[in-house]
Order: sequence, then structure tokens, then C-alpha cells
Amino acid sequence: MGRDTIYISPTSTGKGQAFEHLDHLLPDGVIVIIEPLQSLTSEMAERFKDRATYADSTNKSPAHLRSIRDGEYRLVFTTAETATEGDFLDIVLRNDRFRQRAVAFIFDEAHTLDQWGRDFRPKFLQLGQVRRHLSVPVLIMSATLTPEAREACQSTLNLRNPSVIDVGTDRPNLFLRILPMRYPAASFLDILSVMPELWHGVDSAASVEERTRQFPVTLIYINNKDLATSMHRVINEWCVRAGFDDAVDVYHADMSEEHLEVVHSRILTGKTLIAICTDAFGMGADCRPVKRVIQPKLFGSVSAWWQRAGRAGRDFADEAEEICFVEPTHIDPETKKALATTGQLLPIQDPPAPQHLDDLPSLAKDAAVMRAGEKEAPAARKMVDDELLALSAHGLARTACIRQLVLDYLQQPEKELLPTHSEPYSSSRHVPDDRKLRCCTTCNPEPLPDLPYERKPPPPPVIPALPGVMALQKALQVRLEEWRAEQWRTKWKGTNRAGRMGIDAFLSMQAIESVVSNLKTIDHNIEQGDSRLSSFVNMRLKSEVLPELQVVVEDLLREDRERREQEREEVQRAAQQRAEEIRKKREAERM
Repeated sequence: MGRDTIYISPTSTGKGQAFEHLDHLLPDGVIVIIEPLQSLTSEMAERFKDRATYADSTNKSPAHLRSIRDGEYRLVFTTAETATEGDFLDIVLRNDRFRQRAVAFIFDEAHTLDQWGRDFRPKFLQLGQVRRHLSVPVLIMSATLTPEAREACQSTLNLRNPSVIDVGTDRPNLFLRILPMRYPAASFLDILSVMPELWHGVDSAASVEERTRQFPVTLIYINNKDLATSMHRVINEWCVRAGFDDAVDVYHADMSEEHLEVVHSRILTGKTLIAICTDAFGMGADCRPVKRVIQPKLFGSVSAWWQRAGRAGRDFADEAEEICFVEPTHIDPETKKALATTGQLLPIQDPPAPQHLDDLPSLAKDAAVMRAGEKEAPAARKMVDDELLALSAHGLARTACIRQLVLDYLQQPEKELLPTHSEPYSSSRHVPDDRKLRCCTTCNPEPLPDLPYERKPPPPPVIPALPGVMALQKALQVRLEEWRAEQWRTKWKGTNRAGRMGIDAFLSMQAIESVVSNLKTIDHNIEQGDSRLSSFVNMRLKSEVLPELQVVVEDLLREDRERREQEREEVQRAAQQRAEEIRKKREAERM
């Protein structure tokens, strides 16, 4: 009888080969594998030909499930939803003969249990049922298993004194760049600034074919599928202008399996140079051509951010990069001031030498400090985890190595316990031992990327002063916070649509601060006939909140205008009355 095992290894290091090894080590039984995505079940089964099959919502007929039950396959790939309910449970897992044949239970990409299980994949939290039915050793695998995720897996799957095989999570051929967003989000110009292939050397003598071969295949990760259409239109226009036709694709879970397969194939063959995608792309997939990952904004956790970064540089011979932009709402005032005056980040300051281990930078400690100062209860989850906000703050201030912060947070073992850099990775060509790799924008600082003048947006219009703006901002802050609390109590909470984000799904404190800080611009826009607030807020359910939020803001501005108009009229009347009194006094003196 084997032992429960936790296997942690960087992305692209062949964790899937564990299936092969177990297939050879346990030749007389059935192995059940849970995959986080339905598309992975069929993809993984195809790799093993006749020895494997898959069962999901598209392939679970009673006849097929009986063939699984009767032992026709060595490897059975399925999803949490299929394995924990319906016919699969009744026909397969509750069958005594099948349970006797079962020799192992594997949960692939196990970090998803913690990331998705409490929100939109609740069946992940019921995988303990499978463990109880099979009573076989469990193997969980991941590249980014945080301490919290490991604890969640151990508890849910009832792992018994598991053996831990941890070869680290580092991807040393990835250059990690954390950059400030400097252009309007809807313009996507920050993305263009880090893709010089679309504007630099376009008029050179090099052929389009040669430039296509040299183009680093790029994934742009978004968390809003509705954004994909407008982003695709803009980026495709850039590509066509640069001579790259039909080079941009979109990939997310709402698209057909056929479309997703075509896009994946086009990426592998170099036809797609840029893919705009959600987290649905890359997990368990072959994406060796990818050399650049761009995250246009912060979202999710450090673990999810590291997973996305790991889609690039799967060929260890390639030098790849991960670029993450930080929105202005997450940038501190001093850095904003430096960007406005110099166009660059603040100069790097040598931090004081730490006197104790507790003095070393730590994402967990920084996040704890953030949560201690929050107005909202810690249970109210955000669009961006505090640990990722802490990472972005260090990245922009360049106070600590980005890579080391991530590895420490993921609790990578000591360097002496890890294999050499070249051992876990696969390479298409020889990699010299003395290769010099860039680490991150803290360890290898660089000027911020810039655009040619003709690609920059026109300067913003001069917005006239708003009288008494500071007092008005304070009043708006109070009114919006009170309105938010009242709406949550009387309306939003009862819809049960907030999920783990709670009240922030409807209106976050960040959104309120954004509206308050941009009040002068909003007032000017209203005067010009444009009262939209959508460019100043970003919540999951903002489309439902915006109309009423807009009324609250407009009411306050209207009340202020009416008050100012009333004061002006009173001053005018007082002046007229004073003038009349002076006139009468002079007439009396003449008489």
C-alpha cells in the first residue's frame, strides 16, 4: 500500500509524467485522475491512447461508465463535478469490483481547490467523497501550492501524514517586470509600450516573414471576457498596421471546443502571435512557443499570478518575460508624483540592512498589516489579494527582489535542497552553464518603456477648478460609504450574487476612492454632457450598480451647484442692497 503524496514542481517540468510512472509502477490497477478543466480530461486521455479514457459532461453515457467500471481502462480522467454526483458515482465509484481495482487517486493542478472551490467550483470541496469511496493513496500535484492551499487539500482529501516532494517553483529563465500603468486603461497603450515589435523597426528591410519568426509569442491575460472583444479589435489594428495579418486570437471558456483547439494549434505553429485569454488557457497545455506573458492589471492571488507567468519560457533554452501592470488606484502618492514629474519611478534606495529575520521583506507580513488597517472585515474578499498588492508595491518601489518574495511566500525549500537550475527543465537546445539571466526589475532595473510620439494619446484637456473641491470630496466620501452600507443591507446582500468578494463585488472602497479622487474630472464631464462613471470604477457587478451610483454622485454635485448658485444670488442681492443704501444715503446728503 502506498503513501499519500504532495508533489510540487515548477510549471513545464513534466508533472504529467507522473501518470506514466504510476502506470508502470502499478500495472494491475486503475488510476483515477481529477483535472480542473473539462478540456484537459480528453486532452490527457488522448496522450495515453487505448490505456486511458475520460468522463465528463460530454462523455458519461451509462454504457461508457460501465466500461470504466469493468476495468477496460488503466487511467480515467474526469472532473470534480462528474466524479461527485450522478451516474459516475453510482455506476463506478460505488461498485465494489471497481474499488478493488483502484490503486491511486490523483488531483492535478491541486491549487485550484483553494482558488476556485470556495467560489464557482464548489464540487472541488466534495472530492473527499472520492477518497472515501476509493480508499487508495492520493497524489496531489501543483506548481504553486501555498501553505493555505496545501492545508485545504489535506483537509478536504483527508491526506494521512503525506510525503512531500518539493523541487521548488522557480522559473529562472523568466524576467519578471512589474510596471506602473501610465495610459488610460481602455487605450491599451501600456500593452503596446512593451510590444516594440508592433512599432519599432516596422519600416526596416526585414521581411514580414522574418519579423514573424522573431516575434515573441505573447499571452495577454484578462479576467473579464467582455473586455476581449474591444482589446482584440485594438491590438489587431496594431498588428495589421505593423504587417502582421491574422495574428491575434481570443481564448476563453465560453468558446467552443473546436475554436479553442484551433487557437491552441495556431499558437503551437506560430500563426497566432498574440492570444488574449483567461486562465482557461495554459493549465496543463503545451505552450512551449510562448515567450511573453502580459497581465494588463492586477487580479487574483500571487499563486494565480505565478501560474500565468509560468506559461512563458516553457523551453528552458528561451529567455522569456512576464509583465504585470499596476493600475493607478494601487500606486502610492509618492510614486504617482515621480511618474507625473519625471516619467520614471522613484530612484532605488538601498534599504537598511536587516538586523533580524523578521526584518526581511515578506508578502504575508505586509498583507497582514494591510488587513489590520482595512475598514472592511477581512472576510470580504477582494478582486486582488493583499499579498499581490504587497508584491506590486515592492515591485514599483524596487525595495526587494520580486522573485525571492514570491518564492518565500510559496515556501520554496532552501536552495541546497533543490536540484540545479537546468535539471527539472526541458530544453530544445544546449544551455550553457554560465548563461546570465535577468531576474526582475528590482535586481535588473531598466527605464520604463516608452512609446514613439505619434503613438501617444493627446494631452488631457484642461479641466477648470471645482470650487471647494476638498470639502466636496469629503462629503462625497461619507455619502458613498453610507449609501454602500445601506444598499448592501437592504438590497445587494439578499441577491446572493456577491460570492466570496462580498460587498466589494457591488462597490469596493477602492472604487469609492477612485470616484472621490476624480470628482473634478467627473464634474467637468457632466458639464460636457458625459456623465459616465464606468471608467473610474471596476467591480464585478458594476453594470448593475452604476446607474444608481451615478445618481448619488450627480445629486451631490447638483446640490453643490444649487448651493453655490444660492450663495451667489445672496451675495448679489446683498451687494445690490448695499448699493441701494449708499445711493439713498448720497441723495439724502445732497438734500
